[in-house]
Amino acid sequence: VGISGTFLVASAPDKTLNTEEKRGQVYVFEINKITASSREIQRLVATDGKSFDYFGYSIGIFSDILVI
Repeated sequence: VGISGTFLVASAPDKTLNTEEKRGQVYVFEINKITASSREIQRLVATDGKSFDYFGYSIGIFSDILVI
């Protein structure tokens, strides 16, 4: 999990997509500090991903830069 400003990023490297085990996925949320709520704004996957890639195993966010 990473947080920067109003963005929260959470990864699920063990996520199975279709029949591809542990391909991985990263979720990006925007936090509303006034209402203390969040909403998912994007799901990220590797376009060339395959089973056991563990996409999102390591993530980092700073300002508006996300590194996966």
